[in-house]
Amino acid sequence: MNYKNVNKLVRLGVTFGLLFWQLATPIGQAAFMQVKEPSSTSISSDSEDELRSQKQESTDNKELVSENGNVKISVKNESGFEPDALIKATLNSESKARDKQKNYTQDIEKMSLELRKQGRSISDVDLVSIECSTKQLSDITTTLTFINGLTLAGLEKNKQNIRVGVVLPDGQVQIVTPVTEQGEDGHIRNLTFTGQIGERLIIVSTNSLMEEQSVSLAQYGTLLIDGSVVVSKQGVKNYSKSITVNILKPKLSSIESSLASKDFEIVKKIDNLYTWDEHFDVLDFVSDDYEVLKAEFQSATDAEPTLKEMLFGHYRVVTARPEQNKIRAIKSNTINIYIRSTKPLGLKPMPISSSIIQPRGFRSYRAARNMQAENSHSELEHHKRIDYLGDQKDNPDTTVDDKERGHDTSDLYRLYLDMTGKKQPLDVLVVVDRSGSMQEGIGSVQKYRYYAQRWDNYYGRWIYHGTFDYPSYQGEYFDRDQIRYQYRGTVSISDGIRRDDAVKNSLLGVNGLLQRFVNINPENKLSVIGFQGSVDYPAGKWYPNQSQRGGFYQPNLHSSRDADTLKGWSTNSLLDSHTLTALHNNGTNYHAALLKANEMLNEVKDDGRRKIMIFISDGVPTFYFGEDGYRSGNGSSNDSNNVTQSQVGSKLAIDEFKDRHPNLSIYSLGVSKDINSDTSSSSPVVLKYLSGDNYYYSITDTVELEKTANKIVEDSKIFNLIISDSLSQYVDYYEQKPDILVTRISKSTKKVQTLFKNGQITNEGKYIVENVLFTPKTDIQSKGKVTLTFKPDYKVDDEYTYTLSFNVKASDKAYESYKDMQGKYSVNGENDTDYSGNQTSSGKGGLPSNSDASINYMADSRQQKLPYPHPVIQVKTIPVSFTKVDASDTSKKLDGVMFELRMADKKTVWEKGTTGSDGKVTFKYLQKGKTYYLYETKTRIGYTLPENPWEVKVDSNGKITVTHPIEGNLASKDETYIIKNHKIYRLPSSGGRGSQVFIVIGSMMVTTTILLYKRHSRKKVEN
Repeated sequence: MNYKNVNKLVRLGVTFGLLFWQLATPIGQAAFMQVKEPSSTSISSDSEDELRSQKQESTDNKELVSENGNVKISVKNESGFEPDALIKATLNSESKARDKQKNYTQDIEKMSLELRKQGRSISDVDLVSIECSTKQLSDITTTLTFINGLTLAGLEKNKQNIRVGVVLPDGQVQIVTPVTEQGEDGHIRNLTFTGQIGERLIIVSTNSLMEEQSVSLAQYGTLLIDGSVVVSKQGVKNYSKSITVNILKPKLSSIESSLASKDFEIVKKIDNLYTWDEHFDVLDFVSDDYEVLKAEFQSATDAEPTLKEMLFGHYRVVTARPEQNKIRAIKSNTINIYIRSTKPLGLKPMPISSSIIQPRGFRSYRAARNMQAENSHSELEHHKRIDYLGDQKDNPDTTVDDKERGHDTSDLYRLYLDMTGKKQPLDVLVVVDRSGSMQEGIGSVQKYRYYAQRWDNYYGRWIYHGTFDYPSYQGEYFDRDQIRYQYRGTVSISDGIRRDDAVKNSLLGVNGLLQRFVNINPENKLSVIGFQGSVDYPAGKWYPNQSQRGGFYQPNLHSSRDADTLKGWSTNSLLDSHTLTALHNNGTNYHAALLKANEMLNEVKDDGRRKIMIFISDGVPTFYFGEDGYRSGNGSSNDSNNVTQSQVGSKLAIDEFKDRHPNLSIYSLGVSKDINSDTSSSSPVVLKYLSGDNYYYSITDTVELEKTANKIVEDSKIFNLIISDSLSQYVDYYEQKPDILVTRISKSTKKVQTLFKNGQITNEGKYIVENVLFTPKTDIQSKGKVTLTFKPDYKVDDEYTYTLSFNVKASDKAYESYKDMQGKYSVNGENDTDYSGNQTSSGKGGLPSNSDASINYMADSRQQKLPYPHPVIQVKTIPVSFTKVDASDTSKKLDGVMFELRMADKKTVWEKGTTGSDGKVTFKYLQKGKTYYLYETKTRIGYTLPENPWEVKVDSNGKITVTHPIEGNLASKDETYIIKNHKIYRLPSSGGRGSQVFIVIGSMMVTTTILLYKRHSRKKVEN
């Protein structure tokens, strides 16, 4: 195209433009003068004046533009606007319209709920109020320009996380996603969207909606809340509902386990939480070291907090508003979570003082647990008796002494061990803790916690429905009634009943522990003590800075009322249940309880009865009496130093109490859900020290408490009986014919029942006898053990007498001991150890038949040992005499000749002897059935010493035979055997020809050999 043509086109365009301008001007002026109907959105006269005073930029009727401070608004519509249409935008109207804050909050709530449907949540909010005077409300393209930029927390550059909520005249909120332009600083410069014009625009930054999020509580744990709550690093935002979480622990000055809010103090505050919704949910409290005691909630408009039934669940929140005619700081919606430590105190088992005498009831714990208590005042009568079977009297329980059997019974005995029950009444003392912590629940049960969600059609997504606990595992997920449940873990849930109420139920009533003891024996005596640790004494030693009133008085030993007698000694079970009720604001004083128990036991110390104490508490002592006689401690179980010091003080009190009552059987019952966890509120260390590990019971529910109470009653009976006889070294179990027999005889009818015979349990004994055994021993102190074991659950009474009997034989050791003691005995049989008609044991010298014989049994859940007395046996030896004479002249008696009587091995010397002036030597202690060898060890000068011994054989009837390998059997004269002795070189010599014969023959053979050799030599020379 050439230059001339271009010039023509430019001139033509200018001409058309001038013509259009001339035509449009009168038309626009005419339209401006027309009268219009009022628009659907009214503008106040003040606002209209303000609008008219603003600079209106309108190139035509399709766009309205205004600028107000930091915000410029432009609205466009292809259909155009009325000529007089005006628009105004105001950013962040809160400062100018506090009376509309409620409307703003409700609008934001609506938008938050709508965003939930999209899986988004609000991070930050700002508002733009819109005033306009046009009927054209739809298909409007709105552009907001922020002169200084719009700042919102959570803005993500180059990411579409901005949403606009258009608040329509009908109150609905329409959500649109705008096109935004951000500056280098990340602030929003321009924001454009198409839709309706509303009364307000809610501009929000958003993020993905989480199901839950964690709020750190520092060392106290983690709080899980739903994802709608924002954890802010920049403070709480305008229009949001602020949330504060306070974590409270018991004050060190609080008494025992008080749940009063005033006894707690805030240890952690979380005040950077907020939400835009009308409610939020607490899902869980997770902590390894703390447990939740209770929870309170106070909304921003409430005057006082309200106790929650449980921490988990919905919390309806509000935005705080200034009071009328006042401006105050915004108040937060506050959750108070009261916690208590479950961390172990690290209390080690209490050491045993070596100087303390170890009493019978506690020896097995304080020294060696397998030591048994020897009870000299037992409920069992028992005897051990012996019958000598060689007295020619027929014993009805064995056939070994029957004459027709021809047994030698001279060293046989039969042992009898019997026992029978005695109905001896008991003294039972019950000591009950009434401290403030006994008001808490007794225990807990493990349950499986599930987080529930329900499908909401309105929002089109799963929303929180609650937290539920089940008694059994239901799987990782399960659906039920359009609810989805997700497994969260196991939790410990209180069973509800108070500890003091549980104790009442177990002690009182027709099935209570007290009445059951009465049912066992109507003569049983009962007493009950209650103890605590009051801080309401009017005088005493002042203890400062430990309570709300600045301190309290500590009583002394005489003024203390920390223990009371609730029931004096009586044979009935009557007791007012109210006396067992826990006392509020009271600590725990074990020391006072033991002092009162000492008083009560002293009242019955001389009645000869077995005594039982049952000590019931829920935790650690928090008071004790010091060396000055005044009470020490502050009563707090939350103060670890106080708990430790009270433990030491209580230990000294326990040691003193045990020394005063060495035969007292003690049970301790720890009644608390965490009694074995060694926490500040509960630890079993002191209770275990009081009773011993085996007699401490941890009670974590009411059923267990009732079972334990029943067990204590049943354990007071005698069961688990074992009769054992460890034979001494002086008797052998007569295995050839033991004839073990177990019988029981009725005291009333005298009927005898055989329970064990011929190596078998009889039909009558199958429910009574477990087994009867003989156990050989290799220990030099015992030759074996005979044991009768009863059925474990068989309980004896005073109706029958049970007897174990068997045969024994005097051992070789008995003969040796008798010989060593030169035919004397060093011990005498104890009284009443002779069988009927026998007179060989009671008060007689002899050798003990047993090293240890006893009845072992369970009573009060403790192993008891009741020793039997020791019968004795005697032995009958066979004497033998020898007379040493000259072989040439038998009338010549040889004195001073020494002999050794050796045992069968020809080495062990049994006896030694030397002939007297009459040439006689006697050996007194030969045993039937044995063979000995007599050696001459020194002879008279001039007489030969025999090389071969004489065999001395004693048969089972006591008959003696003396034999020499050369001379044969020796004859006896007047029960004495003659031994002849020869002089040297004379034949025959005493005791035979001796070695002289061999010497002579040997000499002759040597001489002959020499002569023959010489003769042979001469012949050789001659040749």
